[in-house]
Amino acid sequence: MTVLAVEALEREVNNGGYHQFFLNTPEYAPVVVEALKRIDCHKTAEITAKAIDLAGLRQPFTAIQVEAAIHHGTNEGLVQMLSESCDGAYFGSGEPIADRLFEYIRVNRGSINLASRNTR
Repeated sequence: MTVLAVEALEREVNNGGYHQFFLNTPEYAPVVVEALKRIDCHKTAEITAKAIDLAGLRQPFTAIQVEAAIHHGTNEGLVQMLSESCDGAYFGSGEPIADRLFEYIRVNRGSINLASRNTR
């Protein structure tokens, strides 16, 4: 789940910000902060935790709760808050997420299963 969650975050935030991550891949939101910590991306984990907080989510939460929060918050206010508070910080963090993920994969390749599971 670590690889899938981090890759979803990278793909979606780089394409449209945290709002897009929550909108397109809500199933990874409940596990992404721990996944980032697992690959030693603590700055990005903090930024992502802030995005989760801005969306009004509290641990533990589910993908269904992410969807509800994002669809309820589809107003420009939430999109703007995420953009101003988290998107720029994500891009400016300087953490080599891909490099750390590849290292995690190298070290743990025997125990990684890339089959996605439905967490809803």
